[in-house]
Amino acid sequence: MPMLWPDRPEFATGSEREVWARLRAGLGDDDLLIANQRVTDHRKDYEVDLAVVMPGAGVVVVEVKGGGVGHDGRSWRQTYQGRERDIDPVSQVRDAKYALRSYIENDPRWGSRSRLRWGMGWCCHI
Repeated sequence: MPMLWPDRPEFATGSEREVWARLRAGLGDDDLLIANQRVTDHRKDYEVDLAVVMPGAGVVVVEVKGGGVGHDGRSWRQTYQGRERDIDPVSQVRDAKYALRSYIENDPRWGSRSRLRWGMGWCCHI
């Protein structure tokens, strides 16, 4: 089982909990699974739904959307708890990834270590 941060995360949605549980079951002992990490920069606050740190491979930041998600040819839409709204999961996960990367790489504890490989993705779970 991977290392977990926090050990017992609380989730806003069942979708986040389900994706976290599946990642936890599939990751190795040396991996780190981070849930609900807040990152703040000079522009705004971000929330990283999930991040997976895999030594020797890099970091993947994941945005999780629950309910019905679709694309109408112009924009993404989400129907959740009976409400429909426009969403932009690609920009959301990209911005969160860059905020987390900047925070880590600018921390003096990072020292002279080289840059990590970073990736992002988003998933929809109903």
